Amino acid sequence: MPLRAASTRSPERQDLNFLLAALPASEYRHLAADLDPVHLQSGQLLAMPDEPSRWVYFVRDAVVSLLVPMSDGSAVEGATIGNEGMVGIEVF
Repeated sequence: MPLRAASTRSPERQDLNFLLAALPASEYRHLAADLDPVHLQSGQLLAMPDEPSRWVYFVRDAVVSLLVPMSDGSAVEGATIGNEGMVGIEVF
């Protein structure tokens, strides 16, 4: 399963995400081998509705907005995720 540690900068530590930091050390070491830090751009799309997600993002020092598309083509923010959470739970 592909995992990404989402960031707007490139700190060395992967555990700036509270979910990752809460893992027991042995579990984190096992998972850390598959973590790949990525740099996100403002406005970057991470997933689209009705399309399978390819990645799980453990947010570190960014804020991700989950937008809900409306029938008139506009979008409404449905959730905001920071370093306390992750994006892509549907992959699990």
